[in-house]
Amino acid sequence: MTIGLVWLGMTVAFEFLFGHYVAKRSWSELLRDYNIFAGRVWLVVLVWVTLAPYLFYRLHHRDVSTAGVRKFLGRIWDSKILMRDDITGGK
Repeated sequence: MTIGLVWLGMTVAFEFLFGHYVAKRSWSELLRDYNIFAGRVWLVVLVWVTLAPYLFYRLHHRDVSTAGVRKFLGRIWDSKILMRDDITGGK
């Protein structure tokens, strides 16, 4: 979750600092982009930027656990997808 919060902080800081000092937009104009009731979806993007790293981390590590690997290899062994003689060298 830390990575998502860092991305959120950097994104908001960049948006406000660049938008105000370089693009010369007023603070109220920048804040209007956060009004979801006016049809602005930028807030949804920021929520996604915050949650996505954690969600993808959990999704990736869900199938890579040791127990999952052992269970998968056990199914391969039992279903004879790999011939035991191939693994043991025919012994």
